[in-house]
Amino acid sequence: MPTLRRLLCVLPGTGSDSRWCPGAPGSNSKTGSQHQANPTSQRSRRAPNSIPVAPIFHPRWCPSGHDNSKGKCTWPREQKRALIEPAHPTLSVTEQCALLGLPRSSWYYQPVPPSATTQELLNRLDEQYTRTPFYGSRRMTAWLRSQGYAVNRKRVRRLLQLLGLEAIYPKPRTSTPAPGHRIYPYLLRGLPITQVDQVWSADITYLRLAQGWL
Repeated sequence: MPTLRRLLCVLPGTGSDSRWCPGAPGSNSKTGSQHQANPTSQRSRRAPNSIPVAPIFHPRWCPSGHDNSKGKCTWPREQKRALIEPAHPTLSVTEQCALLGLPRSSWYYQPVPPSATTQELLNRLDEQYTRTPFYGSRRMTAWLRSQGYAVNRKRVRRLLQLLGLEAIYPKPRTSTPAPGHRIYPYLLRGLPITQVDQVWSADITYLRLAQGWL
């Protein structure tokens, strides 16, 4: 992965600034090549303290996420965060985030694990849904309040969506077959089951363990 300093050297409009590309042609460093600047380049030269807000990333540094239609780098957020150098001598974190197109809040954000109360509510909702799968968010909220939990319907609905649970209820027109759909016969109708392994059935279920789901 290229560093931020190497990445900025290939950005258009930043190659002549000695802050991020020292030693490059046109920079003020002692190692740079000496040349006579023409008046046109002096007028169009960017001010030393100006930072490009929306830089165009070179595709050689973003081969897998370069969008040719917009000319922007579509790196994942974590990959952009890895390029930030908090101890950079000249560029602040704000300037680096602007150059990479990364919101500054994404750099400072620290993930917060769910609280013990939220995890307890998730477990209680899962247990109650196993007993009464026809309970919706309203009845689940009433049941949790009867158990002593001060929750509202919006929180219960969000937790049910997080668990992927939905109340079982008759939905409209679910038994209407599509035109021309073949109706398969029920093969076990009237079949006497008299021996072992004569009929098998399969089901998909999830078991909640202490470390997660199985």
